[in-house]
Amino acid sequence: MSNKKDEQQGSYFNSPKAKEATAHNVANIKYFLQPYFLFRAYIVFKANNGDKKYAKKFHAYGNEHSVTYNQLRYGRYDNIKLDRMKGYTDLIKLIERNYHHHYTRAQIYMRLPGEKDFNTLCRDYNEKSELLECQDPVLTPEQEFLTLYYYTHAGLVIVTETDPAGENLKTNL
Repeated sequence: MSNKKDEQQGSYFNSPKAKEATAHNVANIKYFLQPYFLFRAYIVFKANNGDKKYAKKFHAYGNEHSVTYNQLRYGRYDNIKLDRMKGYTDLIKLIERNYHHHYTRAQIYMRLPGEKDFNTLCRDYNEKSELLECQDPVLTPEQEFLTLYYYTHAGLVIVTETDPAGENLKTNL
């Protein structure tokens, strides 16, 4: 039953509004921070039955942040600090320690500043967990750390790039 209604629902579930609603429902700040993350891993796991068509594919973002949704919601932090190199090393640990010999391919990509897509390959691993290509990024201090701000409205956390203390919040809400 693939009609127009199903296509519209599919596009809703992939929309930013749906991701935002999911982030609020599960109280996961990572959904809000995905546009600001600099690194992402792409992992293709080995298929259980040997058929590559059924291999599970997985995207992981580095843990560049050190706060939780509820910590922000209850005002424990003034802002969100992203440590990009921490996220990169977390992805390396994930691939080399946690998923060692469980994948057929693993790659870490970087997003260049100002771009939407992750298109710069940093590391590439084969199914024997051997490093095929390594181009570790060199980040300037401005690129390595990013400060984001937030405010709460109706019990929900809203992430922004500008400091809400300097703005008139009533006009934005």
